[in-house]
Amino acid sequence: MIRKILLVSSIGSLLTTAVAAAEVDMTMFGHHVSITKAAEQGNPRLDGPLDTCFGVRVDRSAESLTLSTAPTPNKAGEKWIWTASDGLKAVQGDKFVADSSKGWAQLRERTASHPSELLDYVEIGNEIASMAGPDRELVNDILMGVGSGEFKGDYFVGLTCSRHMCLDQEGLVIADMQNKKIYLAWKPSGQKIKVSPPVKE
Repeated sequence: MIRKILLVSSIGSLLTTAVAAAEVDMTMFGHHVSITKAAEQGNPRLDGPLDTCFGVRVDRSAESLTLSTAPTPNKAGEKWIWTASDGLKAVQGDKFVADSSKGWAQLRERTASHPSELLDYVEIGNEIASMAGPDRELVNDILMGVGSGEFKGDYFVGLTCSRHMCLDQEGLVIADMQNKKIYLAWKPSGQKIKVSPPVKE
């Protein structure tokens, strides 16, 4: 059974304890750390760092830790299994699946605060994907970028831009809750603005 483990989030490393001496107390990165003497004698083992820039969730069982990142519409999540005997091992991550219990009715609860959240509403996410066409992954990337959204009357209005590309690659999404319609505009880098549905001239 896993006794004590330290997850150093700032460097993404796992420190497992196998200390021959008595218990050790120290301060690391401003946090109190207690290293407990293990049944087996030996030196501490250091596993990692994890090769990811995303936030990592840790789920614990009696004999292992499962570390994972959240999947996105463009990329499956990453996952690792850690055991005391084998250390970290990469395994297949979860694929993104929109929440089938969320649709236009749930959007009226007005809990969304970022355009990327619309992709998790199955009806709305499917409509955005259809409207974006061959630019689907690009539009997803823009909507998951830097930005925010707010409710204005019966509309959700979101503005975003791709990370590190604001003013060059941006997007606008409007969800009309009363009429259950999406209005989408995006500007690929170095190109003209695209809109869907098309604007009649």
